Amino acid sequence: MKKVLTKILVTIFVLIIGYQQFSYADVVVIDSAFYFAPIAFLAGFIGVIVLVISAISFFSLKMTVKKQNMVDYDREKLAILNKEEIEKKKNRIQRRFYIWGMILSIIVIIYLDLIEEFSIFNFVLPIILFVASIIIRLNKNKKLSNIMCAVSVVLVCIIAIWTGISNKIIENYNNQFLQYKEGGYGYDNYYVDIKGLINTAIENNKSGRKVTLIYKDVKYTSVDELEQLLSNFNTRKKCLMRIEYNNGYIESITLNRYIYDFQKYEGEQKKGALVKSLIQDALYKVENYEKLIITYINQTTTIEVDANNSDEMSNLMKQISSTEKYDVEVQGNSDSCNIIIISNN
Repeated sequence: MKKVLTKILVTIFVLIIGYQQFSYADVVVIDSAFYFAPIAFLAGFIGVIVLVISAISFFSLKMTVKKQNMVDYDREKLAILNKEEIEKKKNRIQRRFYIWGMILSIIVIIYLDLIEEFSIFNFVLPIILFVASIIIRLNKNKKLSNIMCAVSVVLVCIIAIWTGISNKIIENYNNQFLQYKEGGYGYDNYYVDIKGLINTAIENNKSGRKVTLIYKDVKYTSVDELEQLLSNFNTRKKCLMRIEYNNGYIESITLNRYIYDFQKYEGEQKKGALVKSLIQDALYKVENYEKLIITYINQTTTIEVDANNSDEMSNLMKQISSTEKYDVEVQGNSDSCNIIIISNN
């Protein structure tokens, strides 16, 4: 029995050490849960099979004992042997439940801790109960050991169920805002249907948890503030939204115009052909901005062109030589954009 319990302790130790290695791997940007998942799946698959077989064996044994008790046996020695054999089988089955229940529970709490911001209490308490259960078992008190192990397993199940329910609640809450995203640009930046987003925020903020919309560094949280934002906002122009979370819930959404549209053209020594493409692109995307200005600087003059004036934009494009090199800089805020083109010749 001591060998079996030693194996359990070693298994727990290995799992915890492995868990620590996965956790610290975040420093090198490795998804810990991704690498731990195959281990958890394999162990879980084996464990479930063992538990199912053990359960079938346990109920089969109970049925056999019940049938034997109904038969009038006059062979006392054989009855004693049967009882001893039955007791050994029961102990083996209970031991399987004990070992695999513990292993699976530890795998579950480690996996949950990898995918969630798990409190230290939820992680440590079941481990402490398991270790205490093993120590008590070594002192020959199987009944109390089984009770403590069962309590710990039930606790892990409650934690897992509660985590699943909480995640679903958070997912449903966030999806009411995320449904309006139409694509992505960079980390946590999405094109968004502004009208639908603001209307949803208004309905959401009438009661319960509030979400804040941020536009031009001004925060809009109350229903009146959000309605004012909706009335003043040109909802025909698409925006980017950047999302901030708190405990998994969307806490704030920052709205920005398309200042990212032209950043791919930025840099030094850009070919004239690329600069011409930039000007052409500005003609297509001018409607996304309240103000879009292109400033062209060469050795003799500085020309400032409003992108809404297609004739001036055409004249500017003619001044750009495909064979020359230019420096391009993009400046902007949430509503306006200034593209600066500097000739190197």
